[in-house]
Amino acid sequence: MHPAQPEHDSLLLAKLSLEGLSVGDAFGEQFFGLPEHVAQRLSSREMPAAPWRFTDDTAMALSVVEVLESHG
Repeated sequence: MHPAQPEHDSLLLAKLSLEGLSVGDAFGEQFFGLPEHVAQRLSSREMPAAPWRFTDDTAMALSVVEVLESHG
């Protein structure tokens, strides 16, 4: 972190981590459902079809970062 702007750098890092969180959340969500469908997806090792939707976990993380940003 740059010593002159630690809040800015921390916020940038938080936003970058949100990218990874949202992709992981959306990807993981593809493996919920009927056990036979999940087993087929896993055994075929194919990427799930788009769109991948994120869940309330990502929405909550976004709201936390928004509050942190608004309060510095």
